[in-house]
Amino acid sequence: MRTITKIFLSFLFIPLLAINLIAEEAKEECHIDWPRGWKVTPMPQFTDQNNKDFGGKRVRAFLNNGEELKVAIEYACVPLNGRKLSLEGEFEAAAKAIQAGYQKMGLKAEFSPVQKNVLNQTATNEAEITVVAPETKLHQSLLIAVDQTHLYSLSYTGVEAEFQSNLKTYQEVRASLGK
Repeated sequence: MRTITKIFLSFLFIPLLAINLIAEEAKEECHIDWPRGWKVTPMPQFTDQNNKDFGGKRVRAFLNNGEELKVAIEYACVPLNGRKLSLEGEFEAAAKAIQAGYQKMGLKAEFSPVQKNVLNQTATNEAEITVVAPETKLHQSLLIAVDQTHLYSLSYTGVEAEFQSNLKTYQEVRASLGK
């Protein structure tokens, strides 16, 4: 496997380790519209230190050209079970974990300023991440949202040219978050 593909696959996940929630069944609020032609696969659920499943949903969608990964979107929806979370705190924890992961690989991740938005009546924090790797430049978009019942995370990652050429598709997926 090429180095860039290894790096790419290593950082598609959204770290939500700071959350300490009670597991519950995924609700309809965890629906998202996936693009046609992408391979959509479920992922292992997030767990706490005792390996207890937080519940919810975690899915990754890939677009590749046969052997090389072009872009990927990862989505997670975790029930809050009555807990109150800080959007800023959850975003900061995710961003720090992503940055630390890239640093462990000897790469520098540069974050854009955080953009505070509202998407489908849910507050979001979003940032773009640029990573220069030996073979190419990666771009990653990170979105964290918290409403009354769920924590949502969405990450879109790809090499520079593919990231840009599939941005409209990502924006369509993003628009379906929390509908």
